[in-house]
Amino acid sequence: METNERFLILDLFRGVAAFGVLIFHIIYKSNSGYNFVDGLYVLVDFFFVLSGFVLLTTFPQNKKGFLKDYRKFVFLRAIRLMPIPMIAIFLSLLPYWFGRLVTGRSDIFVFENSNKSLDDVISGMLLLQIVFSTSIFLVIPLWSLSAEWITNLITALFGPLKSNLPILFLICFGYLALFYGMANDKEWIEMIGATRGWEALGRAIIGFSIGMLIRKNYKYLKNFKGRFSLTLALVLFAIANTTWFYVGFSNLYFTSIVFGVVVLHLSFIKISKTSKLGRISKSVGHYSFGLYAFHMVFLMWFNYWDSSPGFGEGDVNWIRYFVIKTMIVGGLSLIVTHLSIKYVEGPIRKFGAFLIDQDDNARKLG
Repeated sequence: METNERFLILDLFRGVAAFGVLIFHIIYKSNSGYNFVDGLYVLVDFFFVLSGFVLLTTFPQNKKGFLKDYRKFVFLRAIRLMPIPMIAIFLSLLPYWFGRLVTGRSDIFVFENSNKSLDDVISGMLLLQIVFSTSIFLVIPLWSLSAEWITNLITALFGPLKSNLPILFLICFGYLALFYGMANDKEWIEMIGATRGWEALGRAIIGFSIGMLIRKNYKYLKNFKGRFSLTLALVLFAIANTTWFYVGFSNLYFTSIVFGVVVLHLSFIKISKTSKLGRISKSVGHYSFGLYAFHMVFLMWFNYWDSSPGFGEGDVNWIRYFVIKTMIVGGLSLIVTHLSIKYVEGPIRKFGAFLIDQDDNARKLG
C-alpha cells in the first residue's frame, strides 16, 4: 500500500465536486427548465470514493495496540468532521429564531417545528442523520457526512487485515444495504433521494470501500497509467453525472465504480505543491468541506428573503439570477468556512493533537 502521498489533483476535484453540489441545489426543482444538472447528486458518491482512497493510510494498521490506535483514529475523525456541521446547524436555526423574535414570541429558543426539535439538533450535530432521519431537514447535505462518519467507524475496524477480501466483503455488504434500502424506502427516496438508513449507509460503504481497494492496490494499478488519463477521467466523470436521466436512482449501483476509475486516473496526474496550480489546488481542497457544509444554510437564508424570482421556464433572466445567487451563496459559504477554520475547527484540532501527544507521552512513561 502506498504511503501518505498528497494528491493535489484530488484536492482540486474535491472543490469541483463541492461546487457541483452547490449548483445542483440552486437549480434543482426550479422551474427554469435547466434540468441538465439533476444528475449531479451523485457527486456525493465521488466524495465517498475519494475519501476512501485518501483515508486508508490513516487507518490503524497493526493488531498490536489496535484499540488505542482505533480510539485515536475515531477521535481525530470526530474533531475533523463535527465542528463545521455543528456551526452549519446553528446557523440554519437563526432564521427560525429570528422569525419567532419578530412575531413577538417570548419563547424564541423553544423548538416546536417537527424538523427542528432539540433531539434533531443534538443528533444532527453528532452526525447521526442517517439514523435519525428527521434531523436531515436541518441542513440536508449533512446526511452524507453522517454516512461517512458511520462508515469510518466501520471500515477502520478492518485496517489491520492485509488482504483484499475484507474490503470486497465491505463492498458486498454495501450493495446489500443499498439494495435493501432502495427496495423498502421508495417513498423517501422519491422525495429526497437515497439519503437515510440502509441506502445511505450502502452508498457510503460502497464508495469508500472502492476507494480503499484502489489505494491498497495502487502500486499495481499504476500500470494502467496512460497518456490520456485526464481525458478518460473527465469523460467518465461526465458520464457518471448524466446517467440519472436514463436509469434514475438505479445509477447508484454503478456510479461509485465509475468514480473509482476516475479517482485512479486523476491520481496519476501530478501537480507540484510549489507551483501556482498546486497552491490553488491545496486551497480549493481546504475550503471544499466548508463550501459543501455551509452552502445549503445560505441557500435557505437566500430563499427566506427571495424564494422565487417569478421567471417562466426558459427565461434568460434565470441565468443572471443563478449567477448572482451562486456568487452570494458561495461567497458567504467560503467566508464562514475561513472564519470557522480559523477560530473554531483549527483550535479544536490543535487541542486534540495536544491531548493525543499528552496521552502518548503518559503511556511511554507508564
